[in-house]
Order: sequence, then structure tokens, then C-alpha cells
Amino acid sequence: MPITFYVDESGHSGDAVKSGDAYDFKDQPFFVLAAVGVLDEATLAAKIVELRDRHKIPVGEMKAKSLLSKPEFVCDLLEWMCGSDMPVFVELVDKKYFLCMNIVSTQVVPPSSGVKDSVELNLFRNHLADFLHAHAPDELFDRFVRSCLEPGNESLRLSFRSQIDFGNAAVQRGMAIGDLLGKMSAESLDDFETLLGSDPNAVMRFLPPPDRNKRGKLVWMLPNLTSFTHIYARLNKYRQGRVGDVRIVHDVQLEIEDILREGKRLSEELHKLGEMPITPHADFRFEEAGSLEFGVSHESPGIQAADVLAGAVMRFFRAHQKGDETQASALARGVAALLLATDAATGAGLNQVVPTREVLHITRGASGERERSV
Repeated sequence: MPITFYVDESGHSGDAVKSGDAYDFKDQPFFVLAAVGVLDEATLAAKIVELRDRHKIPVGEMKAKSLLSKPEFVCDLLEWMCGSDMPVFVELVDKKYFLCMNIVSTQVVPPSSGVKDSVELNLFRNHLADFLHAHAPDELFDRFVRSCLEPGNESLRLSFRSQIDFGNAAVQRGMAIGDLLGKMSAESLDDFETLLGSDPNAVMRFLPPPDRNKRGKLVWMLPNLTSFTHIYARLNKYRQGRVGDVRIVHDVQLEIEDILREGKRLSEELHKLGEMPITPHADFRFEEAGSLEFGVSHESPGIQAADVLAGAVMRFFRAHQKGDETQASALARGVAALLLATDAATGAGLNQVVPTREVLHITRGASGERERSV
């Protein structure tokens, strides 16, 4: 049956090198992308009107930032969406952790290492990223970011050296994983020096591939691009490969629409190239292609619903991270509904790209009551 997925985001979506002070990302440490599956937008619109009347919210465009004082409305809407036949898909990205994952996958265990992709390798990369997120100094991130913004042999060497030095210092502090980090970064540096003899552009083999926006400017490590392609692959899993009648309507993205279209196209062709990523909750084996278009939120209840969902998740996790339990508690019921709707078998629900220790789980106890744990 044809279905439309409305997509919107929350949290500044610029490239990850725009890190703010001390990697706080200008008080927006999370990026969230949400997709809401709608068979009949009129039904969704009617429910929104009903909830607006119940919570005394005036008519007008529904935006997450205008509902800060109406958490009960937000939670009611999220509970209804997650409890109905309306599939929802959300990507939550800790931006600093996203940086850590890029450091690990491009410089600590880069493709040049020759290590074959596997579930075990993914777990090991996650372990290294957890370690960097918890303990690495700002200088290590500074040098990695500089190696991206000013790609060159010397900036890359400095980035490798910061990882080696940090790994050695960690060993002195009793953290054995630092030895692995230091040795693997040193091996990557050796690989780079060897490749440099035959490839003057070898530096680019140890950096995330940049994209160009509509103004021709390089952008690095876009969390919305990776989040979008992963949601698309999750939709493919959910639909069991039948995405030919799936319509994706993304909120207008003037700067990076072309990047998202190209990301979608490349995702559809990965299986032809034999470069399938290991993604347990998504399926990149595309046999069909869905459509992608961009719409304006004030004309679409579906995009507005995705905006509210994305905003609620972002604000909840930001408050939870800060220890602001007042705001977190106000949105907890809605986020709990999303967590309960999460199903690894179908790919639906919330995917958390965050340090392992910060992944939020929810289960139902024997009495049916919700139990939350981190």
C-alpha cells in the first residue's frame, strides 16, 4: 500500500566541524531526524485539531519550538502516533560521539588497514569511540577537525600524533585500551607515509569524504545526511524491500537538497558495488527506489508532526544529559512511547547514535508498568 513518510529535523544540522566552545555545539549537542509514516494525512490533521482543542492551542503552524509550554500536548501526540498504525523512525545523534566515530573509522581503523568489515569490528569501533568520547582532550578533536578543514600532509600527521600521544598517556593512567588506540593510530600513520610515496593525494584516504552544498562550499560530516540515508535503509527493512510506492517528503533543505538526493542514490547502489555496511536495524539492499521531494511545513500536517517528534526527542535527551529532570520528566511520557514502539526486527522506532553508556532503554515490567533504565 502506498505510504508517505514526512521528515523533519531538530538541532542545528550544520557539519560536525562547527563544534562551538569546548565541543558543546552551541548548546545543541544532539541532532535528531524524524520520519512519520502517514497513509491518510487528513486523519492526522483531524487528530491534531482534536488535540489542539483539548490543550487550547490556537490555530496556526505547529512547530516544536512554539510548544515548549505545552509538553502534555506533545506527549499526547507522540503517544497517539506511536500507538496507532503510523510507523515512526527517529535518528538521535550525539554530535561529539559522531565526531568520535569518524575519527575511529577514518584514522584509527581506516579502510587502508585492510580489516574486513564485520559485526565484531563495528563493536570494536564503538568501544574505541566510547573511550574517545569519555576521555579524549579537546586538543585531539581540534587536530582532527583541522585535518578536515585544512587537509594536508602536516595537519593529518598532527591529528595522528594527538591520537598516539593520548593513547600513550591513557596507558600511563591505567587504561589498557589506550595502548590499542596508540598502536593502531601509529600503524595508520605508517600506512599514510607509505601511500604518500605513490599517491600525492593520500591524505584524503584518511578523512571523511566531504560534500559540497549549493554554493560549492565543502561540508564535513553532515549528521543529517547519514541520518537520512540510515532512515531510508530502515524504511527499506520495514517495507521488506518494497519501497517503490514509498514517498518521502522532507522539510525544505535549501543548502543540501542535492546532497540528500545524491546520498539517497548512492545508498540505492551500494549493493551493486558490494560495499554493504553492517547495519542490523536497517537494510541497504535496495531492489526498489522510493521518491524524494521537499515540502514546506506550513502546508503539511505530516511535516509539522515530524517536527514536533524530532523536537521533543532532542529536548528530552539534551535535558537528560544536562541533568534537567524537570524538562526531561515533562517529555518522558512521549519519549517512552517512542522507545516502546522501537523494534529491531522491523527497524521502526528510535535509533540512538550515542555512547553505549548513555543509551536509554525502556521495558514493561510484569505488571505492565513502564520501567526505564540507562
